Amino acid sequence: MNQGFCVRDCLAQGTQILHKASSNTNMQYESFITRARLEAEILLAFVLKKSRVWLHTYNETKVRRREYELFLGLVCRRAKGYPIEYLTQKASFFESEFFVDSRVLIPRPESEILLYKVCEVLVSYGITPESKSSFFVADFLDSSVQGSLESGEKDFAHRDSAFSFEMIEVGVGSGALSISLARLFPKAHIIATDISKDALEVAAYNAKALGVAHQIQLVHTSLLDTLNASNALLVFSNPPYIANSYTLPKNVAFEPRIALFGGESGSEILSELIAQCAAKNIAHLVCEMGYDQRQCMQNTLESYGYRALFYQDLAGLDRGFVAHLCHKIK
Repeated sequence: MNQGFCVRDCLAQGTQILHKASSNTNMQYESFITRARLEAEILLAFVLKKSRVWLHTYNETKVRRREYELFLGLVCRRAKGYPIEYLTQKASFFESEFFVDSRVLIPRPESEILLYKVCEVLVSYGITPESKSSFFVADFLDSSVQGSLESGEKDFAHRDSAFSFEMIEVGVGSGALSISLARLFPKAHIIATDISKDALEVAAYNAKALGVAHQIQLVHTSLLDTLNASNALLVFSNPPYIANSYTLPKNVAFEPRIALFGGESGSEILSELIAQCAAKNIAHLVCEMGYDQRQCMQNTLESYGYRALFYQDLAGLDRGFVAHLCHKIK
């Protein structure tokens, strides 16, 4: 029971609980709490609706019993592996902060590489970001992407409308990718699909909160089903690609399974997406994939007429591909 704890006391107790959880050798999963003090600060700042700087400045301030109990409850849930992003209902991705809860996957930093790869394709068409952060394009632009776009492949005609080009995201989730791209490219129209109505609700909230709802059309469907993709310059996706038999780490197990598992081998959904893109004559496909799926994906892409360039994540593992349609499969 709280006997008049102050901010400093709450942080000390929260840190102790989280540190004990992270160092408990009896746990059946790898340590998921690497920064006990930091996470205690994040949770207390969330409960008190204050900044972490405020916590340090006013660390003798008394905490109300209700706030103390809420904080302790969050700390205990975190100690059991529940993601801190779900507890605070926010996650950072690229330049923005997104609302997230257990209805959607937590955006990962490595998925920012997929965003850069989409930008590379757009820049190869002369479409550049209209954002103060556009400097990053020059740093990440891969000349091999431009070189792979032969003049015969650049048959995309810009639409005569308020939007100069159209893209499709399959599996929008929280909306992190589509919203980030919409903010970088204000003239883009993005059709974002998801099989989960819950995920679409979260994406709609984030798109409105971040001021790009007018650029993003959310569609409840599986992959590209029901879509007219004739105006789409490219499709991008971070689809489910984990094999059904894989045992998830404890912290990842709290995330929606429908957004994680891609079939018996894990590549089934990706393979179906490639087939649908080829059938709809999608010129460019940018996808994330599993680290061990390169050969499988290369074979599938080639069989449907795509030439693929694979990219690695920051750990040097195969993480995705940028594919260009060379010829339409009859």
